Amino acid sequence: MITGALRTTMVTPTTPPTATAPAGASPPVGKAEPTPPKVAEAKKNDRMGRDEFLKMLMAQLRHQDPMNPMDGQQMAAQMAQFSSLEQLIAMNASIAEQKEAQQAIATAITDLGKAQKEQQAEVTRLIQGQSAAAMVGKVGILAGNQLLVGAGGEGVLAYGGASASGPGRVIVRDAMGRTVSEADTTIRPGDQQLSLKDLTWTPPLAPGQYQFAVELRPQGAPAQPLTTFTAGRITGMRLENGTPMLLIADTLRVPMTSLTQLRG
Repeated sequence: MITGALRTTMVTPTTPPTATAPAGASPPVGKAEPTPPKVAEAKKNDRMGRDEFLKMLMAQLRHQDPMNPMDGQQMAAQMAQFSSLEQLIAMNASIAEQKEAQQAIATAITDLGKAQKEQQAEVTRLIQGQSAAAMVGKVGILAGNQLLVGAGGEGVLAYGGASASGPGRVIVRDAMGRTVSEADTTIRPGDQQLSLKDLTWTPPLAPGQYQFAVELRPQGAPAQPLTTFTAGRITGMRLENGTPMLLIADTLRVPMTSLTQLRG
């Protein structure tokens, strides 16, 4: 039997030696770290759809606190709000589609209107050209007081506005307003046309382009000026930028639309 105090022996733990890698050796390859998951690319249209909303709602129900569950009324309200929002989005999309369709229709109508106007303008030019060609050889009357005298003294003058018959006078002036010739005539009511060769001019009227006036000179009363018109035989026609132009007495070129009367 062993008596006496027990002797306690303390054992100091030893640290195992650390292995040293030889010079030039590659470091040990450890376990590869996990690669973080790639974030899915966002959709061009990041609007939440019905499926996404239901998944989010199911996840919320699955992870809710059992001691404080989600309020059913609140969940129903969220569902109703989402349904209303979805209907509004669909309605906006429908309105946008209708707007695009209406714009397309409006553009088509505008293009059609332009095409019709161009066709009408072309038809009008053709008709005017044919009409102008048929006017050659007739006397054209337009507003003005020009007198066109041909090389042989031929020409016409036109006047109107007289309320009664009576003696009258035709006065011819040059561009400076100087009187170059006069002729007496008999004035008649209404629109009248006279041949220059039927009048006796004093002095004789030379060929050229003049201005003229016609006066009614009743006995014992002041002279009454009458309305004058530029007149002449239409001798040619040509188109200028699509507009029919008439040549009167081989001297004056005027648009066909400027004629007020056409006489034989």
